[in-house]
Amino acid sequence: MTVEEARELFGYNAWANRLLFDAAARLSDELYHRDLKSSFGGIHGTLAHIVWAEQLWLHRWLGRPNPGVPQGRDLTSLAAVRARWEEVEGSAGRSCRGSLTRGSPRRAP
Repeated sequence: MTVEEARELFGYNAWANRLLFDAAARLSDELYHRDLKSSFGGIHGTLAHIVWAEQLWLHRWLGRPNPGVPQGRDLTSLAAVRARWEEVEGSAGRSCRGSLTRGSPRRAP
């Protein structure tokens, strides 16, 4: 994999995550937190898990200890989940010397 291919994948991931967060923001609080009896409960639990997993892999990549709270259980709202994701995305971009997620919007595959 080339550096440019890695940047493209990071950019696509960021674009897709922004779409998810924008869609979740349009839901009522009740729908967003509803228990759907899925692996992580529902939409909130799934997004918190995704952000936690991205943070976990970033920490491993950077040689840092695993995040202190497993599965993002410390995140109680969409705003908290999105803020954590923005921290992770920013840290990943800085680590790769240059923005991996800025620039022109990505197209869906």
